[in-house]
Amino acid sequence: MGLVEWNELTDPYDSSQLVFNWEAIDNHNHTTGKGVQIPTGGIIDGAITNAKVNSSAAIVYSKLNLGGNVVNADISSSAAIANSKLATSGVTAGSYNNVTVNDRGIVTAGANIGYGSTLPSSPAAGDEYYYVADSTNGVIWHLRYKDGTNKWEFVGGAPLAGVQNTGTSSTFTSTTYIYDLTTADGPSVTVPLTGTYRMEFGYDVSISSNNQTAVMGLHTSSTANTGLITGAELSVEPINSGRTVTSAKFVHYYSLSAGTIYAQFKVTGGTATVTNRWIAITPSKLG
Repeated sequence: MGLVEWNELTDPYDSSQLVFNWEAIDNHNHTTGKGVQIPTGGIIDGAITNAKVNSSAAIVYSKLNLGGNVVNADISSSAAIANSKLATSGVTAGSYNNVTVNDRGIVTAGANIGYGSTLPSSPAAGDEYYYVADSTNGVIWHLRYKDGTNKWEFVGGAPLAGVQNTGTSSTFTSTTYIYDLTTADGPSVTVPLTGTYRMEFGYDVSISSNNQTAVMGLHTSSTANTGLITGAELSVEPINSGRTVTSAKFVHYYSLSAGTIYAQFKVTGGTATVTNRWIAITPSKLG
């Protein structure tokens, strides 16, 4: 059509110089298919500013060039963004005891505390587990995994106990350790996992002779005088014959292997009578 064109944001022509454009357009054949794009290259780059966009324009997101990213500054604090518009984190919806959160506050992993009588084979630092130490008596140990060196640390739970306190008394005269007493043996307690434990044990005792001493020792074997655990001995001297004395001892942070601990007894002289014998162990760390 021979129209005057320019690619400037400002108009360099006066009205007299553009009269031809209006005449050409007016005289143009306006039937369907005869239109001419003005200018040929379409809208000039940068020609549309924010002020030229109608506030009610419903521009779809796909038409906006945001460089592939919407940053925090682009979002109004009052924006009501639907959950359906947020990218999924890959974590299945639900409630979890443990979650992992990245530096943007997004949950990237979730897990519930495990429960059972076998520790997880491939734990990660911070994992927790409820270990069933004694299902019969409901002894559950709450554990948390630290690392490959300190492994499972004890968070809470009741001691694991072995008790012989039914009121039945046992007597013995042996001056060396024995497990097989004349009335009732024991007690014993099974250590379920290798680790570091706090051990507690005690008993009531009377002796038929004055100034004699009875000793309760913890052993790793029920064979007489075999497997004494160093430091796990409790000596009691009632002084006067027939006098019953109650005593207990604590051994802190002792390394134990999985297996059974047996209480064995001996006396320096006379006949000893023992009742209410007990052993209790509480873990510090396991594995």
